[in-house]
Amino acid sequence: MNIDKRLVKIDLSTIYLIEVKGDYVHIKTDEKNYVVHSTLKKIEEKLPDSSIFKDSLLFYY
Repeated sequence: MNIDKRLVKIDLSTIYLIEVKGDYVHIKTDEKNYVVHSTLKKIEEKLPDSSIFKDSLLFYY
């Protein structure tokens, strides 16, 4: 992932949450949290096909 204009390699087994907030993707791992200016689609393209489970919640008021 490109983080702060640096390429950072993240061990997939340490990722427990990938969350989208606006134009940013938040990647939470066991050791550290990362914020990437990207789309979820671009992040998904870099991951193996079976590596993530997507869940979406919509709240209506």
